[in-house]
Amino acid sequence: MNRWLFLSILASSILSGCTVPPVQKVEAQAPLEISVGTQTKPIEFRKILTKIPLGEQVVKMHYGWGCFPGANIGWRGGRLNITDEELTETFRSELQSRNYQVVGDPYALFDDPSVWQAEILVAGVVTKVDTQVCFPFSGSPSAGIGNTSALKGGAFMRVTWQIYGRAAGKVVHEVTTEGSYQSEEVISGGFPIFFRNAFAANVRNLLADRGFHDLVVKHNDQQAEPPHQRNGAQGI
Repeated sequence: MNRWLFLSILASSILSGCTVPPVQKVEAQAPLEISVGTQTKPIEFRKILTKIPLGEQVVKMHYGWGCFPGANIGWRGGRLNITDEELTETFRSELQSRNYQVVGDPYALFDDPSVWQAEILVAGVVTKVDTQVCFPFSGSPSAGIGNTSALKGGAFMRVTWQIYGRAAGKVVHEVTTEGSYQSEEVISGGFPIFFRNAFAANVRNLLADRGFHDLVVKHNDQQAEPPHQRNGAQGI
């Protein structure tokens, strides 16, 4: 057998054998369907906040071919390359791919007039993050050297959602979801891949919530005119 081929197979076997402690696994619920042609209320994703105690561990790092225990990262205590914009884009993508009507341009530099079409406003608060990842091609406990974008492991996230009905002028529904993402294979992209996928799992579980679904689907007796014509232009 070719020497380099043998070494490649040996390295692959070693890497596949090293394991990372799993995060809490959450059952993925099937989003309730919005069939083509069904009218839904326009939705605006208003914002995503984080309410995690300062210093609470959110990442446990492992490193090297054996996935040896490495550094811990506390909330706002280390490098977490994830932005609110990425989570906003994830939310919009998950809804639009399932025939939900999402309005508002998250990248608009000035006021976006389309947001006044929104009848439902959605906001979320991330209250828990637990990530266990291994950087097999890094020789540093803090993954500061070597290939720091290739990793495997899992991420768990908990989100509390508030749904604001513009017609009612108040929060009309609140629900807490959990979501997880796990990859036994080494993938590229760093921390953001794991956080985005765990957040996307939360969004899909939100779409599986009957209360949210019933608020969004338009019924025959509901008016079609924009909400600001019924209630006046409200400042939210």
